[in-house]
Amino acid sequence: MALVIIALSSMTRLAFDTFFQIPQVSARYQRYGYKELFQYLESQKSNYNQIIVSRKNDDAKQYIHYLFFNKTDPDFFRNNIIRQRDKNGWVQVEQIDKVHFYPTTPELELLPDNSLVAVGEHEIQLQVKPIYTINDPKGDRLFEIYNGDQLKNAKREYELELMRLKLINRNPNE
Repeated sequence: MALVIIALSSMTRLAFDTFFQIPQVSARYQRYGYKELFQYLESQKSNYNQIIVSRKNDDAKQYIHYLFFNKTDPDFFRNNIIRQRDKNGWVQVEQIDKVHFYPTTPELELLPDNSLVAVGEHEIQLQVKPIYTINDPKGDRLFEIYNGDQLKNAKREYELELMRLKLINRNPNE
């Protein structure tokens, strides 16, 4: 009887940890948020010329999540992919249709017009609010999605403000 109680309590604890505790503690490392990210990006694809996904915070081969969660047809994938091999021989998927996968956020002035940019938390350091965010169950930020045109404008405004401040410091009599 004691063995049955120990087994039941162990199974109960295992189930609790597996379904409640672990997702709270390690959501980021369990690839939480990719479903929401790629479903949102897919829903916005027709509104943008290009979608940029940075893998700076998590090089988890995001394209696999993109294919899985969007149930991409294998023929579409084969016909709409750009890939290359890195120096170690690993295949790097750079683009599937309009979705471009970058090692980090490209220089903002090089972003194409009418682009959507998906990055990890704190990757964008400008004073621009993301248009969409994805958080883990604890409320920690996983992904931020920005309008590329807004990012370019914010960067220009920031640079103009820096130039203005430099001019003021150079000519303190003004």
